[in-house]
Amino acid sequence: PADSRLLLTLRGPDARYLANRFAVRDLGAGPLRLDASVVPRKNGRGLAATLSGDIGAFRVKASGRLDAPLTLQDLAFELEASGPDVSLVGLNRLPRTPFDLQLVVDRQGERLRIRDGLLELPDSRFELKGEFERIGKLEGSEVDFRLEGSDVARFRELLRLPGLAEGPFKLAGRVYRSPAGADRLEIDATTALGSFSLSG
Repeated sequence: PADSRLLLTLRGPDARYLANRFAVRDLGAGPLRLDASVVPRKNGRGLAATLSGDIGAFRVKASGRLDAPLTLQDLAFELEASGPDVSLVGLNRLPRTPFDLQLVVDRQGERLRIRDGLLELPDSRFELKGEFERIGKLEGSEVDFRLEGSDVARFRELLRLPGLAEGPFKLAGRVYRSPAGADRLEIDATTALGSFSLSG
């Protein structure tokens, strides 16, 4: 019902024990402290939700709104997360290293907008902003991204680079629709091997 409320508090001495007990992703050892809430929005439209706390060595803080709970097609959320191993949160093509993540997203129908996306690792950072016309598809999208770091070899698997690539690097790209209606991709990159540009 629209006036439903959910308040949840989880506390435990070992997050790994609870992960094994309930067959969920193991985020490592350490205390579990989570507070969550789902309540009706003050304007009467949909629900508002919050989540904050620690899962072992991982920290998370999130808030959002859901205007159409049955369809999930009108929502927005903000997320801050950090931890000792970025591969444990589903980004398994990235090096196993500590991370800080910030994300601000909203969705209206099939349109997904990333207002702010930032992933910081100890020696690199990835930024993403833009709008996807349809979730999971690049057609009609307007997206800017940037990746830079101290050693491109750490991202060899992600970027599918040859074994010779190493050292500092910068990569910036853009996906957009041209005035003629064609979807375009532009990439500029600089590594120790040289600089190159790609468009198509």
